[in-house]
Amino acid sequence: MKLEQRIYCIEGVWDYGGREVEPSVEPMLEMLRRQGQWAAYARRDCATTEEFKHYIRHEWCHRCKTGSVLYIASHGSEGGIRLSYDHPLGLDTLGDLLAESCEHCLVHFGGCEVLGGDEDTVRTRVKTFLEKTWAMGVSGYSVKTGWTGAWAPALGLELVLFSSIKEEGIQLEDGRHFPALRRVVKELRERFDDCGFDLFTRTDERIRG
Repeated sequence: MKLEQRIYCIEGVWDYGGREVEPSVEPMLEMLRRQGQWAAYARRDCATTEEFKHYIRHEWCHRCKTGSVLYIASHGSEGGIRLSYDHPLGLDTLGDLLAESCEHCLVHFGGCEVLGGDEDTVRTRVKTFLEKTWAMGVSGYSVKTGWTGAWAPALGLELVLFSSIKEEGIQLEDGRHFPALRRVVKELRERFDDCGFDLFTRTDERIRG
């Protein structure tokens, strides 16, 4: 039986101890659920590589292979993420940790600059990541963008992205739906032009060859 399409979220440490209340993306996910746009989501706090491996390999093994979204919400930098202050992970390492675990899944990085860098480097990183993970696509930001502060364009972008996937009935495991997904991406890039948002699918001409 096919599992229900849902958002699987791994959320890193945002603040490193400077606030009494840690920011979180969960209110956004709960809003999507309450509005009926996503029937369900699963979210886990994650501060270390070992925790990341546990959630992917044990709790969520094979569950992302249903046209779902793996949402990695954490700080980012060019070519990688930071789950907590002393736990940076490059896309190459993430590809190894997620090896063959994301078939038919869209992997979205909520961190700043994860898809940043010169075009050739980004293309190589993305192509390698998709080949290792078997994901149908990867999305994220190439510049510094806001999520947890007063200036938070990424919050609006991600609400529209996740809502659009459900509202338009986009089946992420079906390549015939990629044109509809590309239309959503085009609209997001125009509407949130200061985020440096991009999305690559396995069939993207930019990474083929």
